[in-house]
Amino acid sequence: MTRHVWLLTLVCFGFVGCHDSQGVGVGDSNNGPGEPRITAIREMMHSVTREYPSPKLPWADPWNVPSFVVSNFVDDGVIELEGERPIRLDGLTCSAEGVALLRRILLAPGTKVAVVVKSDNVPAAADVWTVEHPTKSYGPSFVGDFAVTSGACTPDASSNSDNLPRYTALFEGVRRIDAQTR
Repeated sequence: MTRHVWLLTLVCFGFVGCHDSQGVGVGDSNNGPGEPRITAIREMMHSVTREYPSPKLPWADPWNVPSFVVSNFVDDGVIELEGERPIRLDGLTCSAEGVALLRRILLAPGTKVAVVVKSDNVPAAADVWTVEHPTKSYGPSFVGDFAVTSGACTPDASSNSDNLPRYTALFEGVRRIDAQTR
């Protein structure tokens, strides 16, 4: 099973046991064939979060945020929201395969996202959280973390994103884990 398919499976069952953007634990630590790798990723994510906290939703109530439906996620990484201007994940560059992976999540029926636009460009750089998804019943989840840890996207070193240190630490952490678990 490829890393992308494996991590997509983990997403469907709760984002590899990581914390969501509000610090609430999500996921399940059931034992299974990939448990050592899942445990290593979970521990790495906790370590990275201590040093580089995940972006927080700017709304007081994480269960009541303005949300949007993604109408398209095109191959160059541009996310089109229904009735809104196009956005791009801030600080990330996504491969065509990564866009396809994220498209399956963001375009799933019933999925809604919260967006914090961070630039005036078109497409605008933005932080994105899933706030409603048919496979989860917990709070908002920061899409950037999954995009990096799944291998869908890589940190864009040319960006001036405030998320870049976090993304780089997550990217390097997954590379170390993959090297150790091969």
